[in-house]
Order: sequence, then structure tokens, then C-alpha cells
Amino acid sequence: MARDPCLHIALIVLALVAFKLYSLEIVSRSYLACEWCLSNKSVPHETEFLLILLALHLMSCVSRWRIVRRGFRVLVVAATLLAALDLWVSQQFWVRLTASQMFEFMGESNAIGGYLQQALPSIWAKLAAVLAVSLLTLVFARYAMDDKRRLPPIFLYLLVGFGVVGCELVETKEYHDNFLQNSLQVFFSPQTSSVPYSKEFASSITGQAPQPKACNAASGLHNDVILVVFESLSMYHSALYSGIHDWMPEFDALSRTGVRYTNFYANGVTSEQGLVALLTGEPPIAKPMATKTMFEQFRTPEQTVPRVLHDQGYHSSFLTTGNLGFMGKGQWLKDIGFDETEGHEAAFYRGMKRYNFDAAPDDALYARALDRLQQPRTQPVFMTLETVTTHLPNVDPETGAHSQEATYRYADRQLGQFVRQLRNRGFFDHGILIITADHRAMVPMSAQERALYGDRAFVRVPMTILGTGQTPRVETGAFSQADLLPSLRNATAKGQQCVGANQGVFLPSAVQTAQCILTNRSYNANSVYAHCGSRDFTVALNGDQTAFVDAQQPPPDLLHTVHSLRLGRGFP
Repeated sequence: MARDPCLHIALIVLALVAFKLYSLEIVSRSYLACEWCLSNKSVPHETEFLLILLALHLMSCVSRWRIVRRGFRVLVVAATLLAALDLWVSQQFWVRLTASQMFEFMGESNAIGGYLQQALPSIWAKLAAVLAVSLLTLVFARYAMDDKRRLPPIFLYLLVGFGVVGCELVETKEYHDNFLQNSLQVFFSPQTSSVPYSKEFASSITGQAPQPKACNAASGLHNDVILVVFESLSMYHSALYSGIHDWMPEFDALSRTGVRYTNFYANGVTSEQGLVALLTGEPPIAKPMATKTMFEQFRTPEQTVPRVLHDQGYHSSFLTTGNLGFMGKGQWLKDIGFDETEGHEAAFYRGMKRYNFDAAPDDALYARALDRLQQPRTQPVFMTLETVTTHLPNVDPETGAHSQEATYRYADRQLGQFVRQLRNRGFFDHGILIITADHRAMVPMSAQERALYGDRAFVRVPMTILGTGQTPRVETGAFSQADLLPSLRNATAKGQQCVGANQGVFLPSAVQTAQCILTNRSYNANSVYAHCGSRDFTVALNGDQTAFVDAQQPPPDLLHTVHSLRLGRGFP
């Protein structure tokens, strides 16, 4: 029995399932302050996973053809490897592994190699990893080659059939489903958002008359603008914005000295989606393009912030300590009009310790920004700073501790020091600083967040603006990342500037809020969520069949807006 490869594979699978349930319980207690709020709900999903693997194994026992028996065993091995990879990804980044994501990340060998280098820093760690992989390969090979025909008891087949049906009946459906489902459910989840429109339907949308726009006189200001895209900055990190944690005291103090936006939304749920919304003025709604990355989908938007500001005489730059090669970010930034882009390869960071995405810590990014601002120039500046340190798995650069609180406190201190240096240099006499997030942190939502913001907590993020003309006040109007482009255009251009009903303008002060704010959710990539005042609507994306889900009296032009954006026509 001890040498039975079936027993070995069973132990590996059970260990993976047990570790996932244990991890969910740790997360539930750490983030949600709730015992047995996640792991017990995941048990039916994981039981179904075990039953599916058992079914594949049983099929490998009864077939009279060797190739069929080995084929089923290879499927068992593949499902086990998928579960292990999904578990590793979710442990490190709190995202689940889908088929489309796997195809996207397969081309990111440099980023994966860099991450493994960080995860396995010593020669002993590398040797241990090689030994573990070798042992697992041996176990999987022995199991796949052990293709003797057997006739298992009939009750096992009944157990599988009734068990799968029973699991489907008791599985819960809630906003944490993305974390609860087993690896096969997530990996093979249908992607209706990539279903294309028919040519006839697309023509009918583009042929409709444009919607009325609101116009006002732009301000014609030419202040310098720095946009800090603070990785994963969330409402729950701030005592001032939510009262849940007090991990961002410097940011809170800064927010009291400028315009504090307490009803601000991230349109997306990933860094890529956040950058798309902030820099193109469009919510990052998935376009009907199979296996296209987010940056590829938005390579030729109607407008971009760098191009809008270039028309007003600005020089635009994008600085990060992260790897611009990841997901083609660097090329996309050039495509949308940035004059200069700079990432982890910059000579300024040479010799510095690296963390996620081969990035130097945040203090290095701010030092580089100050260095660039000192250089002689004849144009106003638009500078985007994308931080990286607070990306999962949250490693504090000062102590090396894996701690969310310590990492955010470190990043908060560096932000405060950066702003003090800007103030000492007189930047705020002629410039504004915008601080917001790329998205909410990729962790489960706590009961406190849900009580404060409901389902909108997945996309509510802080924003504050400091500097010229930004007298201290609280702005309660609803704005989103996609409103940055029309807001900067309104602040810097001259003459009449017009926006659609679903676009907001908050610079140089609040002019118009969007009728509806369009956002995504991490737990459902096939829908768009519209927040229209106090009402919420869900739009299921499915090509020509895209439609509201159980909506009562939705705004009449909202669905047309979604179609127009997905077809690359911008806001109608």
C-alpha cells in the first residue's frame, strides 16, 4: 500500500485541498474578523473537485484500452497541477487562475523569472525547489504509467454521481464566490465578455444619433500636475476615509489640507484596468476580443490624457520602479502618447534591492521624481508615478516582514516625505498633486466595509488633490478614475469643453458628476456594474445579447453607452 502511486496522488490532492481551506480560514480571521466565514462555504466546492478527480480515476480503471486509461490519469495529474498553481497564485496575489489569464501570463517569462528569483533568493532555496519538483514529477509519472485495469466497487460510482449533484445543490452564491470556488470551476468559467458583436448589431449602434452633451467654459490653467497611482490604496486602510484601520496617518493628514473625495470609484479591479481608466478616460469594460490583454484592447482609445495635455503644451512622463515589460505596459504607454516612460531598468535604481516586479521600493520612486522635477524645462509637466511596494504579497522594505499593515505604513511614510519635499521646493505654488489608487486591494471584503459601502466597496477608493486652487474641503459628489481625462481637459484647455451625461468633471473644481459610473468586479468578469446615484444596475456582457440583469427602469441610454464603449467609440 505504501508504494501505491494512487495513494500518493490522493495524499497530494488532499493536502492541496486542506491547505486551501486552512488559508481561507486564516484570511477570514485576519481580514474579515470572522471565524468559519469562508472555509466552511468552500467545502462543497472542494468536495466537488475531489469527486471529479475520483471520477476521472475510476474511468482510468475500467477502460479496456491502455491509451484511454493513461489519458484519464494524465487528466488527473493535470487537474492536480492546476489546483497547485491556482493555490500558489491566489496565495501570492489573491487572484484566481482562469484560462484567459494563463494564456496572458504565459508570455511574461521575464516577470515570472524575476518573481521566482525573489521567492527563491538563496542556493539552498533553489535546491529545495528542484528536489520538490523532482519528487512530484516522479510521483505523477508513476501514477500516470500505472495503468493496470481494475474494477472498483459500484458504490464509488454512485458516490461520485450523487456527490456532485449534492455539492451543486448546497454551494452558496455570494460576493466571495471567486475565492470559494475550486480550481476547475474558476479555470473553466465561461467568458461571455469576449463574445463578439455581429456586424449588423455593431452598425446599428454606431449609426445612432449622438447623445446630448453638457458644455462649459474651460479654465485654461497650465499648472504642473503629478498623479500618484498608489498601488492598492483602499478605503479600509484609512481612518479618515473609513474609520476601519489607521495605517495611513500621513495620507490622512495630507487629505485634510486639500480636497478630499469621499465618494470616489476605481472603474476596474486590477492595475491594468486602473491605468486604462485614469489615462484614457474610459471605464475598462472588456471589449469583445478573445485572449486580448487589457492594454491591447485599449491601444487606440478615442482620447488619452497625455495627448489632451500635449495639445495644451505639456510634457508628459510616466515613472515607476516596476517592470514596464509586464503585459506590454511600456509599449502601451508610448502608444497612448507619453513623451517619456521609465521603469525598473533606470540607472537611478542600479544597486538597489528589488521586490515585486523587480521594483525598487517607493522611496526610490519619489527620489527619482524629485530628481526629474529639478531638471531644466520650458513646458508644464504632467508626471504619473505608479508605486509598487504595496502590491501583494506585501513585503515591508524596511523590516522584510510579510505584513499588510507594516507595508502600508512604510508606503505612507514615504508619500508624506515626498509631499513635504514638494512643498519645500515650492511645487504647490504652481502645481497640483493628485493621489488615488489603481484599484481596491485584492483581498476579501470585510463585514465592516460591506456595512459601510455595500457591494460598491469593491470599487470605492480614496482620492485627494493638493495644490494650487485646492482649498481644504470635502467633496461628496460621485466621481471615478475615468473622469480624470475630462477634468484635466477642463482645467487646462480654453473655450467650450463638452462631456456626456456619464462623464464627470472635478477640476479645477467640481462641475458635473456622471449620471452613471461604470465599474468592474473581481468576482464576475462577464458583467459591468453601473452606479447611478443611489441605484445600482448590472449589465451582463454577451455580444448582441448584452442586457440588464433584473433591472427595473434603468436609465434609457445606459445600455447604448456600454455598447459604444465596447465598440471603441468612446462615450456617445
